[in-house]
Amino acid sequence: MTEQRGLPLTKLPLSALCRGQIEFASGLKMQPVSQRGLFPRGLCYWNVDGLVRNFGGSMVVGWQHIWWPGRLAVSTHHAIWRKPDGSLLDVTQKEQSDSAEDTTFSADASISVDLSWPMFIPNIFLALSDHHLVGRAVVAFNDQIDAARRASNYVRAGNGTFVPGCGLKLASGHMPRGISENIRRTGKKYQNIIRQCGALAPPLHIDDFGAGALQQSQRFETGMAAAADHQMVVHGNR
Repeated sequence: MTEQRGLPLTKLPLSALCRGQIEFASGLKMQPVSQRGLFPRGLCYWNVDGLVRNFGGSMVVGWQHIWWPGRLAVSTHHAIWRKPDGSLLDVTQKEQSDSAEDTTFSADASISVDLSWPMFIPNIFLALSDHHLVGRAVVAFNDQIDAARRASNYVRAGNGTFVPGCGLKLASGHMPRGISENIRRTGKKYQNIIRQCGALAPPLHIDDFGAGALQQSQRFETGMAAAADHQMVVHGNR
């Protein structure tokens, strides 16, 4: 059996009750976009850029909406391909736990994309449950991304280069001890919480805001990177 490396995230269905709250807060409208996992996760911007350069069309940036049913909704910055005929296609592979044939997406051109370096654009988290592991998972994820961001900043400060598809390349061949130990520590903590989350029984209310969770829910805006659409030095190619 393949070890679960992250939360059991799947496409947020357009019928989810939290859709209205997310659309109201963001001012953006969700739509389904056809999906074909042609290229690796964590490289959506570069995946689309390659298609545009080779086949035409354009890059459409915005937000991919996914969730841990009944527990947590997550919006991650994402890029899809507008084909020369005008149709939209998501060409980047999904989460391991997501078998949906399309992507729930909101177009948003307000954030510029810089292909010369890993993108660190904040996720948006909306808790759908007051279970303590939901908040701990968000905090542990952000700690792990913060560690990766520190490593990226170190390399960017003249200590190496970035190669899309390969990750960060260090000029010295090794990361400073404090940074590498922080990556290991936060990664271990996150995986430990993921294992605990995996042992949870399904919530009584699979749809959002059940059993009074609305009063306990809160919107987390992180200052770190999107879960699915950047490269992290933690394992070289996210």
